[in-house]
Amino acid sequence: MPGRFHLNATELLQEALEEEDSELVAEAIRRGADVNAMWRDQTMLSAAVQIGDIELIKLLLSAGADPNRKNDDGNTALTWCVTTEMTALLLDAGASVRAELGKEEMVDYSSVHHAADNGDAARLQVLLERGDAKCMLDVFTDLGWAPLHHAANEGHCEAAQLLIDAGADPNLVYEDRIGDTAIYLAARGGHVEMVKLLLASGADPALQIGLNSSALDVARQSTNNPELLASIEEALRRR
Repeated sequence: MPGRFHLNATELLQEALEEEDSELVAEAIRRGADVNAMWRDQTMLSAAVQIGDIELIKLLLSAGADPNRKNDDGNTALTWCVTTEMTALLLDAGASVRAELGKEEMVDYSSVHHAADNGDAARLQVLLERGDAKCMLDVFTDLGWAPLHHAANEGHCEAAQLLIDAGADPNLVYEDRIGDTAIYLAARGGHVEMVKLLLASGADPALQIGLNSSALDVARQSTNNPELLASIEEALRRR
């Protein structure tokens, strides 16, 4: 390994991750690298997760990498898992959504918000069943959105249903005074099936927060989407 003899084991591990070289990662671990050391502003494990290499992740976990250790921004490796396989691998090693929570009532992002935003129902289900994800259902990102808001904004009905079945409140609003309702976001995006799902789950289409419009207001203004208004008016008549 020319040019690497001056590196200690942990520095070698950092270089191995940068090069996405699993053989070199294994060599660094054999030399006694600290797999829980920070690399720049994140853990080694978080770096491997964002690289997306399952083999690197397995090597670090088998060497004792802590899946719940926080990065400088408060996230964990679980936050940035983009596949169900990767998520399950971390959960098997003891990762928990609860570790992503901080002292504040908000998070920059979380694995649950991430899966909801992507509409990844399989990943979301694994997190709900095995990752203690219910603790994140009423936690907001800096947009003032909980996971259901993210799913509603993108029109991801399967993900939204999973969240509602897990206990997500369809009328949840940040601080009950400011922010968007999930059904407002769905209506704004023209996601009729999402609006219907939220209505069936008890969402209030007339709920207006501060100066924001309600879903009903949006539907009335959406002259090119008559089904949106019809769905809301029918739901209101039945209540």
